[in-house]
Parts: sequence; C-alpha cells; structure tokens
Amino acid sequence: MTERDLFLQALDIKDPAERAAFFDRACADAPELRAQVEQLLKFHERAGQFLDQPHPVTGADERTAAHSPASSAAETAGKVRTGPRVRASRTVGHSTRKGE
Repeated sequence: MTERDLFLQALDIKDPAERAAFFDRACADAPELRAQVEQLLKFHERAGQFLDQPHPVTGADERTAAHSPASSAAETAGKVRTGPRVRASRTVGHSTRKGE
C-alpha cells in the first residue's frame, strides 16, 4: 500500500482507536511509513484550521470571507483593508535625477 493510499484511507477514519488499529494492520512491517502518514494527517488537520481564525489585521470583531460563507467575493472585495497609499517617486527604468 502506498503512502497516498494509507493517507486517504486513514483520513476517512475519525475515531482515534479505529485509526490506530488500521495503522497496526496496514503498517505492521513499515513503522517509518506509518510515522510519515500520521505526520501528514496532523498537517492536514492543522491546515484546515487556519481559516477558522479571525484575520490578525482585521481583529476579532471582523472576519475574513471564510467566516461569512453567504457573502460573495464581490461583496467582500470592497471591505478589504490595505495599508497606506504610497506614491511612486519615479517611473521604473527612469531616474528622477537631473541629467540622467
């Protein structure tokens, strides 16, 4: 069984005891493979959680678009906060110095 196959099958098993029993059977002769897949599962679980947190710049009272599934990208686009506007002092490829 490949790492991918193990990962996908283990992902469907939510109960930790059942998942451990699955690994005991499937990886009896491959402890390194088991460790790799268990690590991938941990990363997978953490990766899905970052959208559950409020955006650090907007603060706790405002949420990212992921927190308001009913809103569309068009609705939230106007609500994006940006930093202060910066005026370009020169055109790229052109110097602002006299004589250059």
